[in-house]
Amino acid sequence: MAPGQAFSYPVGIEIEFRLRNSNGSDSDPMFWLTDHTNMNGVLIGDNALYVGNHATWNGTNQTINFTNIAVNPMSDAAGMMTASYKRYRMKMYVQSDNSTSIQLTTMQDDGTVIETSPVHTGVLSLDPNNGIYFAHTTHFNDPAAENYVFGGTTFVATNGGVCDYGDAPDTSVGINQGDYQTLALNNGPAHSANGVIYLGSIAPDTDADAFGNGTDANGNASDDDSEGAVPDDEDAFSTTLLLYETSYSTTIACNDFSAGSGDHGATVHAWIDANANGDFEVAEYASAACNDTSSSADGSAALSWTGLTLVTGSSVMRLRITDTAITDTDGTGSDDRAYGIVMNGGSRRSSDSNPSSR
Repeated sequence: MAPGQAFSYPVGIEIEFRLRNSNGSDSDPMFWLTDHTNMNGVLIGDNALYVGNHATWNGTNQTINFTNIAVNPMSDAAGMMTASYKRYRMKMYVQSDNSTSIQLTTMQDDGTVIETSPVHTGVLSLDPNNGIYFAHTTHFNDPAAENYVFGGTTFVATNGGVCDYGDAPDTSVGINQGDYQTLALNNGPAHSANGVIYLGSIAPDTDADAFGNGTDANGNASDDDSEGAVPDDEDAFSTTLLLYETSYSTTIACNDFSAGSGDHGATVHAWIDANANGDFEVAEYASAACNDTSSSADGSAALSWTGLTLVTGSSVMRLRITDTAITDTDGTGSDDRAYGIVMNGGSRRSSDSNPSSR
């Protein structure tokens, strides 16, 4: 993120990289997000994984001000660096007071998740006005023969001023019944809103965080529908969804056609938390292309589910639309596609649903 770039809070940054060391012995690199003054980061070593390390730096010296303290260690040694590639996903959010939060996920090279750390509060603030940079350092006592090797890196950065967030209830870090990962702090779904690709009939306003302003006042996915510059914009699915069978079909209004560019080829992604465990899972996923041929009329996406596991009670649906390809790392359990930042589109109202075991 460049210095002086226009932005609105919260700022979210996600970096995923492949990493190994050259011969499987001692190597302790550290990876940082920094504004060229303060640094928050992680240590990924052959015998340790720490989340929430901090240091200071003047932006030019080859050394940083760092005390090697064990902070927030991760517990699964399978995620530590070895001579074979693994993947690491580092996420950080900067809030309006420049406070930070940071999280690390360790994965096998095929994307299978090994461990995801809790979301930790960063020790130092970062000022996005100064730019935010990705940096990596190592210890002076790590021999060159034991260096670390990158196998590719991807970056995604977004900010709250141009994003549409989700609305499913989120009361704490992690997932539980009635408690979904929706806030930016918890890697909730966020889309850069472009006014062309969106769910429903009304283009969404932009949000500061989940629920419009980061506060879930109603606890029923309705907050954002009455807030922002365009109230009543959560209209993709406005009725109560009733499930009595393990199969279900519905049609969602959507838009992805512009007069200048035609069809943008967006896909509607949807999850019904039929087992009401607080997680949107691969087995609860459906998707369909947004069939839209006019810039003045809505298109539609026909969604169908089979094999749902039902329980009695209330739950929610999550809807996303984007022209960006999104993937799940392992094809089972929690669905990565239901979370995180993507370009272009929206994450609209997560409607009440009532699964039943009858």
